[in-house]
Amino acid sequence: MSASEHEHESAEEHAGAQSMPSEREVLLEQIEETREELGATVEALAHKADVKAQVHEKVEERKEQLHQVQAEATGKLRETLDKPAVPAAIAAVGVLLLLIGRRRRRRAV
Repeated sequence: MSASEHEHESAEEHAGAQSMPSEREVLLEQIEETREELGATVEALAHKADVKAQVHEKVEERKEQLHQVQAEATGKLRETLDKPAVPAAIAAVGVLLLLIGRRRRRRAV
């Protein structure tokens, strides 16, 4: 092997070594990933341990559900009242009550 070939191989090995991360860099990267995972785990545990915050979240969820149910019920009631049969039924009940009231007055006299 000539000196220039030896230098060329040495240069390629050196370039390959620089492109591959060193063992230290790999370990530092693993440490950073572990720290991030540990931080997320601690945050999740802290959230689970915060009972007051959990109760508050549940109350807010239930309030939102109640508002949705209320809005749906109000919408359905408005739809029902907007139908032509409802005012006619209300008027019929009113007339019926008036007739019953008159009849009772006549009997009382």
